[in-house]
Amino acid sequence: QSARRLRELGLIDVSLKVLQDLHANPPPQNFSLVDRFMQVRERTLSCLQSHNSESCLSSSKTSHLAAGLQMISSVDMSGLSRDQRAEIFRIRAVLMESTGVEPFMVHDMFAKAVQ
Repeated sequence: QSARRLRELGLIDVSLKVLQDLHANPPPQNFSLVDRFMQVRERTLSCLQSHNSESCLSSSKTSHLAAGLQMISSVDMSGLSRDQRAEIFRIRAVLMESTGVEPFMVHDMFAKAVQ
């Protein structure tokens, strides 16, 4: 929750630091699938928002996008709801588009999001 609020306030670096700290300390076994989904979602959205930030260096932008794309691509979608899977595909498509992936591949990913 706090990472989301920080991201919405434009404090991308702080948001990523909070999420990085969460990632460094593995969640407890009872950490729900929804909580894991939200954590990955916030990290990828922060990477995307960091990419769009004026203050971010070009090399840093590329590394943030690559990290976000790698993270979202590694999500195990079994057990996620239909809406959550659609959100994963949507974010993946936006990240792909930002990294310059072929438009037809991006379109295919957006199509999967709405199915």
